[in-house]
Amino acid sequence: MDAQDILKTLNNLEQSLQNVESARQQVANTVNAYEGAKAQLHALVVEFTVVSNELKNIYTAINENVSINNASIGRFTY
Repeated sequence: MDAQDILKTLNNLEQSLQNVESARQQVANTVNAYEGAKAQLHALVVEFTVVSNELKNIYTAINENVSINNASIGRFTY
């Protein structure tokens, strides 16, 4: 193997290493994006849970008011 072949092989090796580094960086970026999306989705789930609980409380309060009103109306029926 002469010097020209060695230089060509080293150049190919350098290019391969750059490609590997680029792929590694893309994987790292994807993982970071996934973690960010996961955190945002978790925050949304927490907020939807709070909203759901509040809606259940409102539903319960309305049902209680309806029951009270129906009982009050029943007392005044002739």
